[in-house]
Amino acid sequence: MEKRRCSLSSGLSFFNEDFGSKGFSQQNGPGELQGGTPGVALISVTKEYEGHKVAVQELTLNFHRDQITALLGTNGAGKTTIISMLMGLYPPTSGTIIVNGKNLQTDLSKVREELGVCLQQDVLLDNLTVREHLMLFASIKAPWWTRKELCQQVNKLVNSSLIPSAFVQSCRTLDEVELTQHQHKLAGVLSGGMKRKLSIGIAFMGMSKTVVLDEPSSGVDPCSRRSLWDILLKYREGRTIIFTTHHLDEAEMLSDHVAILQQGRLRCYSPPTGLKETYDQGLTLTLTKQPSVLETQEPKDVARVTSLIQVYIPQAFLKDSCGGELTYTIPKDADKTCFKGLCQALDQNLQHLHLTGYGISDTTLEENSGKLLVLERILYGQGRATEVPS
Repeated sequence: MEKRRCSLSSGLSFFNEDFGSKGFSQQNGPGELQGGTPGVALISVTKEYEGHKVAVQELTLNFHRDQITALLGTNGAGKTTIISMLMGLYPPTSGTIIVNGKNLQTDLSKVREELGVCLQQDVLLDNLTVREHLMLFASIKAPWWTRKELCQQVNKLVNSSLIPSAFVQSCRTLDEVELTQHQHKLAGVLSGGMKRKLSIGIAFMGMSKTVVLDEPSSGVDPCSRRSLWDILLKYREGRTIIFTTHHLDEAEMLSDHVAILQQGRLRCYSPPTGLKETYDQGLTLTLTKQPSVLETQEPKDVARVTSLIQVYIPQAFLKDSCGGELTYTIPKDADKTCFKGLCQALDQNLQHLHLTGYGISDTTLEENSGKLLVLERILYGQGRATEVPS
């Protein structure tokens, strides 16, 4: 199978396969496009489950040290399978995985000494406190540490010079994950955001040089999500951080490189700026209708809402009207200074327009999952471009 690469001026590189000949080598693989020293290397990795279900196909990709790499893709794209293989839960069917110079298949125990993991679901014990969790996992991940060193690791004294130099670089602390005031609370009573912070703190405990995070911000509110971003950015230096997400804004904020997966194959590898320029469709304005509005009156209400929105943002257009919601697309080049006036006008006219509320959100990968294959088909001249449902 021959893989071809096509690069755009935005910095994106697209990969395509022609069936019938062998794939390309690691030296000219996608992971070598940009970046520094590889911390993790996947070389022609394939994972096939029972029933001949292929989750990952001939994937060659490098994750670089001192960088954060985002794995994007719809459900079933292979993101969690890659995370599971990096953890050593499942061996690849074929191919090689190198982590910090060690072969994952033959040196798994040594790889795990320097590996931190945060799963999609929090693996916490309801009857242990935040502090007890950190102490427990620190002792598991670094059994050679003394009790004093474990406490220093968790507490992070204000004067870091009091901590042995071997542990200053690897400190994963209550302060840094903003859990100091919650350290004596049981995990069972923590909010969703606090639990994710604790799970991320556990992932960075010990001597973790490679950290994989499977949708670390899933299920948390926007404020907590931003707080989690700050924590990850603190830990980037000296480590290889890999995380999965469905959110383009999260990938743009955190990552040095973005890899897009589709049906177990690498489809695009790019710095986040290039990805955003190509796929960002702007903002989405969602308005909730009053449930009591008559169907005969609804078209008039939609027309009024559209007219009001276009007074402030003429480029906005109705994308969908179904169920109890109206969805408008606001192009990315719209004048953002008009948003304040639009929001004020909506607040003042909600009842008149038979609406109960509204919200503005950024583009998500799920909303644009078909765009990648459309562009790929056009680039490689594979006939008429058609979107493939996720």
